[in-house]
Order: sequence, then C-alpha cells, then structure tokens
Amino acid sequence: NALAFPDPLAHRLALDAMAGMARIFAALEPRLTVTEDPAGSLAAGRVPVWDPSALKAGHKEIPESWDVTSDSLALWLATRLGAETCLLVKSADPAPGAGPAELARAGLVDAALPGFAARFPGRIVLRGPRGDRTCRDAPAECAA
Repeated sequence: NALAFPDPLAHRLALDAMAGMARIFAALEPRLTVTEDPAGSLAAGRVPVWDPSALKAGHKEIPESWDVTSDSLALWLATRLGAETCLLVKSADPAPGAGPAELARAGLVDAALPGFAARFPGRIVLRGPRGDRTCRDAPAECAA
C-alpha cells in the first residue's frame, strides 16, 4: 500500500468502510436493517444489510490482507449462512467460461476468491453490465 501501513490495519479500515456503506444503504431504503447477524434478521422477516464490524477482531478463516475484498467476504458470509447463491455485482463482464482462478488472475475478483469459492457449495453469480454469468466453484466454470 502506498502509505506503508500494515495490511491488518488496511483490512480493518475496509471493514469500517463496509459498515458505513451498510448504514448508508439502510438510510436510503428503510426496509433494510443493518445487522452483524444476517441469519437472525432473515429469520425475523427483515431484509438485512451485513455490518462486518465483528470481523475487526480477526477471524481464522479470513486473511487480513489486500488479497481479501468484499467479494471474498460475500462468499465467506454466504457459506456461513448456507446460501444457495452468492451474487457479486461487477463493473465489467467476466470472460466466457472463466472460473474463479481465471477471474482472480484477470483482476475482476480478489486474489483470495478462488479459495473462498472452493468452500462455497452453492452457485456464484457475477452480474456485469451485460447480465449474469453463473460461476460454479466445483467445475470452476462460468456460463451465460
């Protein structure tokens, strides 16, 4: 990083930024509720926006490095929630047939995503400007 502060600090600051965005989304849409426990909110019939602040204390499954961004954190959370699908919204479309490793090499997702994808049993959908591509972690393929 350009300012030369440690990766764990950068990771925690990024988590703070994500928590702030959760609050902004909830302020813009009153049907959303900010929570550190999305499963509890879902069970109560509310639409959660995840506040990842609890991860600032560290978590053995999540490296505190520039390799982990909101993409990998979304897959980590989807795995913990037992979600069937994880949707990642991207500013560019993935290459046809690209799997998690190819997506990471191309810089469309973070470097840690292939490892998180390998642990997620559901579908991974990337939504780009031209639509959705479903990326399955087991065969590591994306299809339109």
